[in-house]
Amino acid sequence: MPAAKFGRLRASLLLLQYRNNLLFRKWPDSNPVWRKLIAVSLGLKRSNAVVASPDFLRIHGIPTVPVDLYRFRCIRARLPNNALFRWKFEKDGEAVQIDVQGSITLDESSLVKIAAKNGVGLGYVMEADVRDYIAAGRLVRVLEDWTL
Repeated sequence: MPAAKFGRLRASLLLLQYRNNLLFRKWPDSNPVWRKLIAVSLGLKRSNAVVASPDFLRIHGIPTVPVDLYRFRCIRARLPNNALFRWKFEKDGEAVQIDVQGSITLDESSLVKIAAKNGVGLGYVMEADVRDYIAAGRLVRVLEDWTL
């Protein structure tokens, strides 16, 4: 697009790894910042996946509904605001949040993938981040019909 078309337009692009940003805050309709925000998707819709190693699932079984996760060792995630991430699911209009239990809590998603691959437990990760591991058989996706 020609630069002249946009004149004095200035933009900032912020890439945040967490959801505690401007778009997720509650802003009153009268706030001038809120009226000026524009959100543009920069890629395909991202989805989450619950994954585990084949050995973990062979030993411990496979969850079939989200509440089954209470019986499993899961890899917990800590958010930048220090809160524990609750796993979110939806199926047929029913939304569920599970506060999973586990012996390990990590604050970096790449570590969750590594821990799951090494049999530590079930992990909740971005599907795109584990697609190759699933295709190679190093991770198995479970609860696929429930995951957002």
